[in-house]
Amino acid sequence: LSLGTNDQLVPGQTIVTAFENVFPVEEVLSFNRRASINWEYNGPHWFHRAYVYDTKRQRLGTLSEQNDTEFFFNGELRLNHTSHVEISWRYKDIEILPEERRSYERLYRLGYVKELNTRASWGVFIQHINRNAFDDELNYDDNRLYFSYTHYFGVKNPKKRSHYKNRD
Repeated sequence: LSLGTNDQLVPGQTIVTAFENVFPVEEVLSFNRRASINWEYNGPHWFHRAYVYDTKRQRLGTLSEQNDTEFFFNGELRLNHTSHVEISWRYKDIEILPEERRSYERLYRLGYVKELNTRASWGVFIQHINRNAFDDELNYDDNRLYFSYTHYFGVKNPKKRSHYKNRD
């Protein structure tokens, strides 16, 4: 039935009212600045990746501003042609102004990865996460032990580095 018509309901018909919330689109003009430094090394037994990001978001017309800084390091030590040890560290700092809210997050991870073949690997990791936030309900200290299994469907493991030319 259409609204505004004089149609009569017949037995078995019902009217269902649907409410729709329509929110207007608000255009926001903002200024974003991002600086980064990346460094990667890939040797026969050691691989590492490190980066630093610094991001500033500022809503023009208001005093709202957010500053993010992140440091990350990941290293892999190849033990043999099918296994390696991984170590990771990440630090993230978020500051929101003018409310002066700030949160810090630290992640530490150590793991062992064994490649089963050219398309699959498994790993065991121990991880510690520490977060200090502006809101006490968001603070946490967490330790985890977890296992992982990775399967590359249709492709070979892109990280696999054989020390033997005839082996894949």
